[in-house]
Amino acid sequence: MSAADFLRQYISETNLILYGGLLTIVPGSFFMLALYISILRVHFAIKRDGKEPLGLGPIWLIELATAFMVTKSQYNKTIKHQAEHGVDLVPYALIQPYIKPMDRFIARAWIFFGALLLPWIMLDMWLYPDISS
Repeated sequence: MSAADFLRQYISETNLILYGGLLTIVPGSFFMLALYISILRVHFAIKRDGKEPLGLGPIWLIELATAFMVTKSQYNKTIKHQAEHGVDLVPYALIQPYIKPMDRFIARAWIFFGALLLPWIMLDMWLYPDISS
């Protein structure tokens, strides 16, 4: 008996999909919405202070989500690196004063639940390959 056959005795496809959705997709979707609201909050706070905010295109949304996840030491290291090389790829200096600890938590939780979804998908594809394809 293979490992997949052994696990199929205890894990039904319905339970796998149901628990995978409840444990990863539902909170992941919530944190994705919360991250977008945080990005909009930062965007309008920058605009309210009279500065030119970043656009809200897909590339900048990914960059903003990345900027939300960095720690203070990573932020300082990036600023120092950009100053040494004379580049300003992601304007962390513009974004960083507006980011609150809750924004960091939301961005990191979104990544966590997205990463948690991958094993559920792989397990489903491994146990039930005929249905997943």
